[in-house]
Amino acid sequence: MKERAEGQRTETSGPQSRVEVFLHPRHQSGWEVAVRLEAWSATLGWYPQKTLVLEPDQVGQLRRLLAAAEAQLRSVAQGPRDAEGAEVIPFPQVRPS
Repeated sequence: MKERAEGQRTETSGPQSRVEVFLHPRHQSGWEVAVRLEAWSATLGWYPQKTLVLEPDQVGQLRRLLAAAEAQLRSVAQGPRDAEGAEVIPFPQVRPS
């Protein structure tokens, strides 16, 4: 069995760091998903900073949480909203004379 299956790499925050996602063999049988944050050093090359290992049933949970966070980011980027989600339109301020 291979120690690691080939994964997907995505650069984050520029060329000095990246996120790598790959399959990793489980202790007894099957595979789990590993998410690794790597950093770049001119002397070392790419090296791991943090690794998060997910059981197969946690992958879907993480995907749903990331989708919810992405939706929240889009909502924040669209501007302020009230409690029901309606857009808040600011009224012009009248300055006292």
